[in-house]
Amino acid sequence: VTRIYDRNGKLLAELFDEKRTVVPTDAIPQTMRYAIIAAEDAQFYEHKGLDYIGVLRAAYTNIQRGTFSHGASTLTQQVVKNLLLTPEKEVKRKVQEVLLARQLEETLSKDEILTIYLNHVYFGHRVYGIEEASRFYFDKHVGELDLNEAATLAGLVQSPERLSPIKHLDAATDRRNYVLGQMLDKGFINEAAFVETKAKAISIRRRDPPSLGAAPHFVEQVRK
Repeated sequence: VTRIYDRNGKLLAELFDEKRTVVPTDAIPQTMRYAIIAAEDAQFYEHKGLDYIGVLRAAYTNIQRGTFSHGASTLTQQVVKNLLLTPEKEVKRKVQEVLLARQLEETLSKDEILTIYLNHVYFGHRVYGIEEASRFYFDKHVGELDLNEAATLAGLVQSPERLSPIKHLDAATDRRNYVLGQMLDKGFINEAAFVETKAKAISIRRRDPPSLGAAPHFVEQVRK
C-alpha cells in the first residue's frame, strides 16, 4: 500500500492493487510464526520443502478418483505455487512446483520462506499479508498480536470466506481452537496457555476506513 499524506500528517489516499504492507521477519512475533506453521504445515521446520507422505497420499487419492484435484502443499510449495507458477492443475506444473520447492529451501532460510508466505497470503475481505490482516481485524500491528489473535488469523487462511470471524464467528472459533491444539501438540505453547486462550472469545476491533478523497487532483499528480 502506498499512503499519501498532506503536510499535517492527514491521510489523503491509499493506492494499491492488493492491500498489503510488507513487514520484515523481525517484525513478526514468534507466536504468529508458530500459529501459521501449526495451522498449515506442522512439519515445516523438519522437511526440506516437501511432505513426501502427503504427496503419496494425494497421489493415491488422485489415482483412485481419476482426477488431479488433490495435492499436498507445504508452506514452501505454496510460496512457489502462488509467486512463481500458474494455477493450472497439471502434472507438468506440479513437477515444477516440487523442483522449485527444493531449490527454494536450498536458497533461503526457513524464516525467510515463512516471511514471504505471511506477507503474501490472502486473509479475506480484500486484505493481503499479515500486517494488513492484523490492522483490519484487530486494529494493531502484527508485532502486537497476542496468542488468541495470532491463532485466529492463522486459522482463517485455509478458507478466508468460510472462516472469517466477522461473518462466521463460530466457525472461526472452532478453527482457532484447532490451531491452538496443534500448537500444543507441537510444543509451541504449554497446557496453561492452551486452556486460557481456548476459553477466550474472539474480539474483533476493526478500524474505520479512512475518509479519503480530500485532494483528488494532488493525489493523481502524486500517483503519476
